[in-house]
Amino acid sequence: MLSQALLSQVQTETGLNLAHCSISPISGGDISKAYLLNTKSAENLFIKVNKLDLEQMFVEEAKGLAEIESAYLGSTPK
Repeated sequence: MLSQALLSQVQTETGLNLAHCSISPISGGDISKAYLLNTKSAENLFIKVNKLDLEQMFVEEAKGLAEIESAYLGSTPK
């Protein structure tokens, strides 16, 4: 499950109140663990978690999603 430290960091980054959110593990691939956070404000978050030494993988994924978003008029994950 997600640690309290990680939830606190997500709360700080998003500005959402996660005190009473529900957390459900979901399928998100073979490499990372994935969770859906349902918040009281009805905004849902998709969280992927892995080891710190794989941080660069997430950095590169964020770059790829930004490229997709710049070429596509719809929305992409943040």
